[in-house]
Amino acid sequence: MIEPNADITIVHLNDEGPPDTDHIYGVDWQGERKTGVTDNGLQAADVITIFIPKSRKDTITMQKTDFVVRGIKTYNETGKALRRALEKDQACMIGMLGPMTLP
Repeated sequence: MIEPNADITIVHLNDEGPPDTDHIYGVDWQGERKTGVTDNGLQAADVITIFIPKSRKDTITMQKTDFVVRGIKTYNETGKALRRALEKDQACMIGMLGPMTLP
């Protein structure tokens, strides 16, 4: 069972104006910093895992090219202005979809 602790916005970029968004309420947002030593020295990365309620399975779409922002946001910007807004809101690019996530 998930412990809801956040709401999120999934941002779908497109070439035709402002992005499309999906708002999802009551997700379990877990963040941690992973570190390891490689040939290049100490490496660190922030890892965010988001558990989305099953009830939303058929109502949203998600792709590896989308961004996730913690909180409910609306974006009217395009191009570089949109990229700046996403950076300001600490958007995370979806890097991997786990086995129990949406198709």
